[in-house]
Amino acid sequence: MAKPLMNRLPACGPFWLLTLAVAGGAGCSGAGTEAELDSGAWVGTVVIEGAVTTVSNVSGSVWGGPAELVEESSIGVLEGADEYMFGDVSSVWATENRILIVDAQLPAVRVYDWSGRHLFDVGRQGEGPGEFLQPQAVAVLANGNIVVSEETARLHEYSPTGELVRTYTPNSAGIVYWGTNALVIAENVPYKVTLDIAARQSGEGLRIGRRAVGPGAPDDAPELFPPTKGFKHPCLEYTDPRTGETDEWCRIPFAPFEHAVLTPDLDWVVGVSEQYSYDVHRADGSRLHVESSRQPVPVSTEQRDFERDRVQAQIRARDPGWVWSGPAIPDRKPAYRVIVPDRSQRLWVYREGPSRIVEQDCVYNPDAEEECWVADGFFDVFDSDGRYLGEIKAPPMAHFTREPFVRDNVFVAAVEDAEGTITVKRYRIALPAPPSASER
Repeated sequence: MAKPLMNRLPACGPFWLLTLAVAGGAGCSGAGTEAELDSGAWVGTVVIEGAVTTVSNVSGSVWGGPAELVEESSIGVLEGADEYMFGDVSSVWATENRILIVDAQLPAVRVYDWSGRHLFDVGRQGEGPGEFLQPQAVAVLANGNIVVSEETARLHEYSPTGELVRTYTPNSAGIVYWGTNALVIAENVPYKVTLDIAARQSGEGLRIGRRAVGPGAPDDAPELFPPTKGFKHPCLEYTDPRTGETDEWCRIPFAPFEHAVLTPDLDWVVGVSEQYSYDVHRADGSRLHVESSRQPVPVSTEQRDFERDRVQAQIRARDPGWVWSGPAIPDRKPAYRVIVPDRSQRLWVYREGPSRIVEQDCVYNPDAEEECWVADGFFDVFDSDGRYLGEIKAPPMAHFTREPFVRDNVFVAAVEDAEGTITVKRYRIALPAPPSASER
């Protein structure tokens, strides 16, 4: 991977501004320098002030256009052998010749070859060493050993062929469920989700962090918690008629939220989806602030009304007399849904495009699972230096609440079709062809 942009561009004293058509060397003249725009090239500004670097992506992309996910293998069937039928894929991982899949519903961790042929299962259901009740995530260490985390504090290590090496039970117990980034491998050490129990007991709220567990982790490994922006998530209040106590409903459709994720370099990526921007808090104390000029996606009045009916019905199931009095459903979608670090020092920012209706005069029906609106999903891929590499359209109906596995040009993700069949697909990332001499 290329070194960060701040290490490759010239500085003009303690503060400098540079406008670029492509990332590369440029001289400095006064406060900044401008370069001519080449068609399809990345255009943006880079500002360094002290330990903070701000990268504003203005237009274009490094790739020069959208990339594509080309399907190369698929695992999973609607009906057939048990080892090819999935119920709840909570994690996937890929090596050079294997694909590992956690099915939390079975529960099982299944191992397949590169073409999708089942090889063996890892672990089994139970509460003893090497056994699990609710496997959460899987990863593979540099020596080929397989690690599996549970929703409890436990983590299991197995040999490359599935034999138990050791079960780790750290002191910080507690059941933690986390849909994305549940298990991070940094410097060949597993980092599991942990809670800041002291902060919760003192009334400071829920803080979710990571702690080194298992092979290579010291006994006194510190817990890592993300810096926050102090964003307060909008919530609705209702009364529980059984207790008379006030509770909160914080699942307002299209509401912005604060997102924090730990990268394999132990950098915290933190952003509030109200704006298309995020901060990378480096382990060395520096900070990279990344901005995009992408315009927000509006939400129609019809879709907002539908979602309002849905929320109202769900809360009234708990508080029959509840009347909406609080934050309204936003008229635009969040700038992004989730940020996924890959194993090649890139960040994949998942966002939704405009919604389109699939059924006219749609009315919320709690007994029906069909959605009235659907929307295409897209990944905006950013380099480690903050430059926008390009866009990739996501597979349809992809389970991106469970993060995909991405390394180099390999993309593995769980996908559900219209019939509800879950498959795990391996894609190749195909970059756009460079422009010809006549197009440049």
